[in-house]
Amino acid sequence: MLDSGDVKHEAVHVSIVKGEHKTPEILKINPTGSIPFITVDDVPYFESAAILRYLAVRCPEINKFYPKGQDETRARIDAALDWNGTSFRNESKYFAPIIMTKFIKKAPSAELQATTDARIAKLPGLFTFFNKALEEGGTKFIAGNDMSIADFQIYCQMTDVNMTGTRSMIDTYPHVSKWYDNVTQYKGVKEIHEGEAYTKLYGMV
Repeated sequence: MLDSGDVKHEAVHVSIVKGEHKTPEILKINPTGSIPFITVDDVPYFESAAILRYLAVRCPEINKFYPKGQDETRARIDAALDWNGTSFRNESKYFAPIIMTKFIKKAPSAELQATTDARIAKLPGLFTFFNKALEEGGTKFIAGNDMSIADFQIYCQMTDVNMTGTRSMIDTYPHVSKWYDNVTQYKGVKEIHEGEAYTKLYGMV
């Protein structure tokens, strides 16, 4: 999001595979050891939805992603963030282990594959809901014809789904598929998700 808005910042890439988010240096800054997190004037902030809201309010360049004075738009954004946090992420968060096996070109264990398949089996209900919401919204992105903080966050979860090899499932839902492609082409998004930050996260650089 910061790259999309040309907001100056320093990005620090850590590998969860190597446990770099739990090093003494990181824990001194952020005792929770969670990622993502940011620091502003040496104060740490964590939880992705809270970070997105904070940055979009604080930085004039990206105010449009959580527009002030547009209560209805913000309500749609907040609803999408809540849905992601309570529903979609509850399934997609389990995909990280099998994604790691793809990066290191190692076959997943039967147990891991079974766990992943069970989670994937729950996606159609979530995708049906999201597809219907996008259809009824009638806009290019979740809350309008420009990106929002909800688009940035949910796209990250959807990318994990894509990485499991189930892009064909995304394409089964036309409004979800179109939204996914629209976000992918948005300034800064593709560069981040195909660049060093993403591979670093899974321990490949």
